[in-house]
Order: sequence, then C-alpha cells, then structure tokens
Amino acid sequence: MKRYLLWVLLALTMIIFTGCGGANPSEQDGNGGTTPSNDPVEKTEAIQVYYSDEQLTELVAEEHEITYGSDIEKYEVVIAEMGKPNDEKHIALLPEFKLNEVKKDNDGNLVIDVSGDNVYNMGSSGEDFAIEALKKTLFQFNEVKSIQLVVDGVETDSLMGHVDISKPFTKGE
Repeated sequence: MKRYLLWVLLALTMIIFTGCGGANPSEQDGNGGTTPSNDPVEKTEAIQVYYSDEQLTELVAEEHEITYGSDIEKYEVVIAEMGKPNDEKHIALLPEFKLNEVKKDNDGNLVIDVSGDNVYNMGSSGEDFAIEALKKTLFQFNEVKSIQLVVDGVETDSLMGHVDISKPFTKGE
C-alpha cells in the first residue's frame, strides 16, 4: 500500500511539474518552446516640453514626466503634453492639437499627420513659435532626425498660412 501511494504521489508531482512549463500558453510557440512577449513594457521618462512665456517673447521649458509603451506612443504623449503647461504663466502654443497619426522610420524621420480640424488663433510669429516649440520638444530625442508635418495625410505648404512646412525640419537646422 505504501508503495502504491508513493507511485501515485510521484506521478502527480510529475504531472504538476510538466504542466507548469514556466511560460504562458500565449507565449509558447508551436514547437513547445517560448517566444518573447510582444507586449510593450511601459517606460517612464523625464522630458522637456516647450511653451511660450506669458509675454509671448520666448520659449520656456518645463520638465514633464511621461509614461509610454512604444516610441510612437511616446511622441503622441509628448505632443499632447505640449497642450498642458504645469506653470499657469506658460502658454501652450498647440492646445488641443489633434493628431491623425504619427510614424517614424528606421532612419529617424518622424511624420506627424495633423488633423485639418485644428483651429489656430495666432499670426505668423505665433505659428513660428509653435513650430519651434514642437521642434525643440521632439528633437531632444536622439533617435529623431527629422520632422515632417502633413495635414490629413497630405503634404501642404503651411499649417496656419505663414511657416513653410512643405519640407521636413531636420535636427540642427
């Protein structure tokens, strides 16, 4: 009887350990091995976001902490942060800036497709300031080499009628 009980316990132990292969079934490949999970790991990073001072004479930086999963999500979060200054004396140059899509290729070229529904209430100096704030905010990331703005998927001459956006902005220009 003791021998029978010993064999049953041994069999149960083997069944339990065989069933616990250490990997999630969703992470097992068809050959019994495991594959790395494609779920992005959330990252938190302190960044600089640029706004105007209250006199609209210079750009000022604020440190913001962002959380994101992928690089594309990072850029989307950063652009959204440009509409949310922490200091009430700082003015968001792109409040409620609506995006259609953000893409980045392997060479660091960022394409930001903005919605044609965006409403801008600023003149030529305001548009220039807004573009400069966007460039300074996004070019802080080493992997971003250029920024191309398009509206509703179409290359256009200007966002607000003043600053030329027909060509990509490159880092260092």
